[in-house]
Amino acid sequence: MSTGSRTRTCWGRISGAIVEDEAFLETLKTGDEEAIQEKLQRIMKSYFSERINGL
Repeated sequence: MSTGSRTRTCWGRISGAIVEDEAFLETLKTGDEEAIQEKLQRIMKSYFSERINGL
């Protein structure tokens, strides 16, 4: 998988969470940077765990 493809997949995961996870969307609306960062970290951790497990 190319770097560009991985980047799109990663952004796809984040944008999907915005649509699918009502709590994440509400957190984004609050502008609470710490809470947003926590939710993004969980999304990214899940993404990278799946990538690592796929190796």
